[in-house]
Amino acid sequence: MLAYMDESGTLGTAPSDGEWLIVSLVVFDPPMTGMALSAAVDDLRRLLGLPDNYEFHRTHDSASIQKRFENLIMESDFKIYVSALKKTPAGLSEGLSRIAKRLVHALAEDYHHINIIADINPSLVSKMREAAAELELPDFRIAETDSKISNLVQVADYIANIGGKLYNLPNFTPPPAYTLKLAEHYQINQVD
Repeated sequence: MLAYMDESGTLGTAPSDGEWLIVSLVVFDPPMTGMALSAAVDDLRRLLGLPDNYEFHRTHDSASIQKRFENLIMESDFKIYVSALKKTPAGLSEGLSRIAKRLVHALAEDYHHINIIADINPSLVSKMREAAAELELPDFRIAETDSKISNLVQVADYIANIGGKLYNLPNFTPPPAYTLKLAEHYQINQVD
């Protein structure tokens, strides 16, 4: 199993930072399904006349690029694991720990070998490692990479952003395939 992780929202608690932090994992099992999607993302770049190093990022892409990219990824074979944290000024570290524990536990229930590539987020990655150590998972690996160089972290960005919109925009409707691919959804309501 190979998973790619990204988050939507920030760790900040200012009103402009949004009320929710969403962490999403896009899981490819077998991993070759992810490699096929990565190649299809490269093909889409060429088809759209974008540079080879163009980073698909849902918050920056035009509506037409968003639609093409979402159509491509939603046709692919993967599962989505999501944790949503309602942020409060107190308890962000504890909230991140709870997100990490829930995601690692859910993955451990479904898979024996866990390999995660995450967008750069040292706080979250550290919490994921701690959660795996607590569960004594010998085959848990997590590494960070810049989303600019990973097509599949860019896919995770889109999935996390869709999850973020579900929480932060009451009238948002996700692509139908999003719900079908959802393997795990866990909401954490923080209390001060």
